[in-house]
Amino acid sequence: MQHFVRETIVRLAEARVEFVVVGGISAVLQGAPIVTVDLDICYRRTPANIAKLVVALQPLNPRARGLPPEPPFVFDERTIPKRAAGRAKDLAAIPTVESTLKMQKDQSLRADTSGHREEMQNE
Repeated sequence: MQHFVRETIVRLAEARVEFVVVGGISAVLQGAPIVTVDLDICYRRTPANIAKLVVALQPLNPRARGLPPEPPFVFDERTIPKRAAGRAKDLAAIPTVESTLKMQKDQSLRADTSGHREEMQNE
């Protein structure tokens, strides 16, 4: 895996950003024999998660896709929620990704709760 991909994923995970890897890198991580040079992610669009995303990625000086090099792009909580910078096919996938993230979070909470219940019964 390319260094920037690993660094980005580690930064997001360490910052506890709720995200999923999509696109070509996702296929590579699952063992697909393809080549890709970019990293596509979808993230939960809550203010708290966006703040974590900005903190994690700001040191990498990210830019929105399709913007010219000038004027400077400000990567902060105000610019991240804007969906206009995404490709149509990526934007179309957002509702599915967001519902998947919610389902995963709900399952995780249920697992934590049931594990806690078992511990209390064993005491």
